Amino acid sequence: MKVFYNIFHKKEYLYFFALFVIFFLAIFLRCNAFLSLRPLWHDECSLALSIIYKNTFDYFTSLLHSQSAPPLFMIISKFMTNIFGVSEFSLRLFPFICGILSVFTFYVFTKMFIKNKFVILFSNLLFALNFYVIYYSQEFKQYSTDVFFCLFLFILVNKINLKDLTYIKAILYSVLFSIFPFISIPTFFIITSYFIYELLKNKNYMQALLFFFIPFIAFICYMIFVLFPQKEILSSFIIWNNGYIDFNFKHLMIFLKNNFSYFFYPNKLILFQIILLFLGIYYLFKNINKKEYFLLTFLLLLIIFSSILHIYPVYQRLALYLIPFSTITMLLFIDIKFQNKNLFLKLISICLMILSFGYYFTPNSIKTLLNLPSIQNNDSRKLMEVLKEKYNLADYVAINSSSDSDFYFYAYLNEFNPKKILSIGIPKINDETNYINQLNKLPKGKYWFYYSYDNSNTPVIKYLEKWKIQKENKVLYELKVKNSLLLYLEH
Repeated sequence: MKVFYNIFHKKEYLYFFALFVIFFLAIFLRCNAFLSLRPLWHDECSLALSIIYKNTFDYFTSLLHSQSAPPLFMIISKFMTNIFGVSEFSLRLFPFICGILSVFTFYVFTKMFIKNKFVILFSNLLFALNFYVIYYSQEFKQYSTDVFFCLFLFILVNKINLKDLTYIKAILYSVLFSIFPFISIPTFFIITSYFIYELLKNKNYMQALLFFFIPFIAFICYMIFVLFPQKEILSSFIIWNNGYIDFNFKHLMIFLKNNFSYFFYPNKLILFQIILLFLGIYYLFKNINKKEYFLLTFLLLLIIFSSILHIYPVYQRLALYLIPFSTITMLLFIDIKFQNKNLFLKLISICLMILSFGYYFTPNSIKTLLNLPSIQNNDSRKLMEVLKEKYNLADYVAINSSSDSDFYFYAYLNEFNPKKILSIGIPKINDETNYINQLNKLPKGKYWFYYSYDNSNTPVIKYLEKWKIQKENKVLYELKVKNSLLLYLEH
């Protein structure tokens, strides 16, 4: 008996040791990315300008530079900058904290669905190594906070039983839950799925209505007064347009391909992941009588319906919060087969795991994670440092429209206030002649061209470089850092 007792405890020790290694790896990769303090890129700079120039109440209205972020996310970020000053570190601190916390909340979430310890470890390893979950834990955008708060709220609602609550407590929970969509919009899907559960399963009509009323009113007000007024602007972005599902089969397949290639980058064999997803959905419906299965099933249904109805898109980083939920859904089939004593079924499950996620563990994939901070292809910070050092009072500063946020953010950070600033408008697509004509019409003088970021749909740096050739004898200074260009010439 003592031998079996020792073996059992040895297995327990190995399990917790492996879990510790996974947690350490997850935290290391997130810290490695965060502490690199890479320069803010264009979208981050655009959002950061609202931190600098808007106050707390302004975050409940439209933000600067066509940006959109939940008001409480902005308020907490503003609070961080009030403590630590405006910097890359302070702006990214809140997403980073949420990225670290999500490692542990995902483990708790995993144990709600997965029973086999090997599959628990494997699912947590996938989450620890997920490229974009790591990436957005060090970026000043709300996607990392979406992941954490959706996981946290899902765990919380699974533990709440309205039957045990008085009407007063139900109202207090309602007030508490009404706060969540103001820090992470997708949390409303979880609140709604729990409301449906209480109505259909527990038939707690009065408590359910009391619980749901305040979050519903708060969310509707936020959508009507904040998000919908920006919808026309946001819809001009590909990331929003591509996030709506229609009933065209070809479009649906492209939709799944685009999202899964993003969610589980750099994995190539997406077909096997989609097969696992549908198998997992089958097991969700099969076990829908269990509360956690019901909540996850209706969460996925609500997300799909909101996309079909063009309420909220499901596309790449906007749907980053779906990564933990889709990961567990895919691994439900694997978990059930691992609990089966049939060796053949276990071998099939292992083959599916390797085909679906094997690319995660290749040397190239690990190298990409370790070098994640270096993937950024522009450097607004370096350009500003050089510009401030070499700038003369008589010089003009010309910026392309795509670099305006970058320029004004780093000018603020460097206390740089040039007197003559010109913005060069975006031409029609591939309209080289029009753009060069704009450059030729500039007033005579010496110019610093600060082109830190180039919009992929309307690139203009290539036009500036062609125009530069015409001015070859008058080029006074040039710096190219990755895809960013700083050019000083006499016109």
